[in-house]
Amino acid sequence: MALRYYYDYLAMSGLTNAKNIRLTAKNKKVVRQNTKKRTAVKYLTPELRSLLYRQTASLRDELLLRTGGELGLRSKENQGLLLDDFMVGNKKHHGFKSLFAQMGAMPDRDEFTYHLQGKYTKAHRNSGGGKARTLYIHRSLLSKFKRYYDEERPESSEDTLLVNNSYSHIGTAIAKSTASRTFTKIKKRVLAMQVNGEVGQFGQMVEEDHTHHILRHSFGTDKFYELCQKNRIAIDDVSPTSLVYLTVARLMGHSAENREAPTTTKTYIRSCHIKEMFEHRGVS
Repeated sequence: MALRYYYDYLAMSGLTNAKNIRLTAKNKKVVRQNTKKRTAVKYLTPELRSLLYRQTASLRDELLLRTGGELGLRSKENQGLLLDDFMVGNKKHHGFKSLFAQMGAMPDRDEFTYHLQGKYTKAHRNSGGGKARTLYIHRSLLSKFKRYYDEERPESSEDTLLVNNSYSHIGTAIAKSTASRTFTKIKKRVLAMQVNGEVGQFGQMVEEDHTHHILRHSFGTDKFYELCQKNRIAIDDVSPTSLVYLTVARLMGHSAENREAPTTTKTYIRSCHIKEMFEHRGVS
């Protein structure tokens, strides 16, 4: 009831829709047993992200983490990185082979765009499908993709750029959860390093509750912060209809066609303050 009243208040303020929150009888036992609270900070500093990338055992696994931290991809969205050009409606979009060719032909260009199709993204409620968006790939990351394709990617008939490299499934398309499982494996490795004193004691530490999604959230926080700085707007003064909100919503694939759009993007305000805290401590 408290949550229902809270969302009624938010709905009256125009921040979300009213929600009929109730607990079904069959779930009461499950809820009583679920006492664990997630307390992990929802932001990873660039320093900590770099440490995670460096602990991967293959270029593919590094890319599965970097696509979250540098492109804001969800785990399943890595399946949407395609090699060949493709059509969406009447429009042709470049696959990664074409992007590699562009990179070679335009040595002074630092950023390349890729169309991530809605069928590979998170489906929005009542929409029947996901939201397509443009990915802005820096040359340094695209160069890593090309090196993976040239040197590490197994022979495969799959159009997906990132494929399995295990002996039993070599060359097959990665699963929706591959990036999440990779993050969990690397997180455990870094947690062990922290326990053994193998990493510095003054930077941000990985926490048990951190998941792959924290990389995407960190990317969104950085973009929100950068846009606030660029437009000289105080973080707490950003309005739900401002360019900062709408730009970050588009970058993250958040719905921007209804009143619920700002509520998802708004979480980056608190994370921006966390980012500032780490920067002031000199650990980012």
